[in-house]
Amino acid sequence: MRTESRSTRELALWLRSQRQRSGMTYAQLAAQTGFSASSLSRAASGERLPSSTVVEAFAQGCGGDPRKAAALWRRARYTAYKKAADDEGTVAMLPDYIRNFAQLHAAALELYRRAGSPPLRQLEATGVGRYGGLPRSSVSRLLRGQAIPSKDLLIAFVRACSVTDGVETGVWEGAWERANQAAVYERALRRGVSSGDLGEQLRSNLRIAEQRLKELTGARAVHVKQRAEILAEYRAFADSRPRPARDGRSILDASLENDANVSRRRELLQQLTAADSATSTVQREIDEIAERLAVLRERLTAEGAVDATPVRSRRSK
Repeated sequence: MRTESRSTRELALWLRSQRQRSGMTYAQLAAQTGFSASSLSRAASGERLPSSTVVEAFAQGCGGDPRKAAALWRRARYTAYKKAADDEGTVAMLPDYIRNFAQLHAAALELYRRAGSPPLRQLEATGVGRYGGLPRSSVSRLLRGQAIPSKDLLIAFVRACSVTDGVETGVWEGAWERANQAAVYERALRRGVSSGDLGEQLRSNLRIAEQRLKELTGARAVHVKQRAEILAEYRAFADSRPRPARDGRSILDASLENDANVSRRRELLQQLTAADSATSTVQREIDEIAERLAVLRERLTAEGAVDATPVRSRRSK
């Protein structure tokens, strides 16, 4: 995988720093790892993304942190996928903003790519314990958007993709619950009531739509607040300047720190784009439900049923 990404350069810089600190030559490192000196040298050149096994062996051979190496490699691998998605104009929905299962499937695929796109067999072996197993067939359907996952399957999946913090898994649980809530709403509207009385069916659908409108209006307010918080942090990073190498900090350490700041600014910009997309999606659904409510009230009036007071919603500026 050929790339000139900043994250690949960051990985290469880190590998070179580990070898320099160990004091080993590439020949000595080759004897230690079982990979050729030329393969190890290419891995640290930054010209091409090396395999994860080479990176892991390189780090361990130098006495470096293999978890740090794995994290840097996953980020570099993900950059290539992200660039392709950006070229296609695709915006991934963050878990905080997910409102339906289509968005949940897309976000799960994004998470999988961030994890380095591990083989499904590896995920299956990882997904054990509290949240149950991860059958390859189920994960494949999740990533392809071919089936609605259970909440337990989703949480097992995100944990297997190294999202193990309780707060983060809680975000994914919330995403699943919102998606399921939207699905329940759609099923309720299609099902109606069993009495066959048209007036009662209309009133039932009116209540369901009004409740859904209330939920979405609250969600829109949350998205607007989150966007303001992200924008404030982005502006703070955008105003920052690279720190020079001084006070004992090496040029390499300064470069890595500055690269990390640039990566954070880009991440925040992506979050702003996702927040805008989420707000627009919620607003479209609000508009659709408002139109549906108007039609329901007209039909209730025509049927001589009790007319409900419209639930009004103002578009956020």
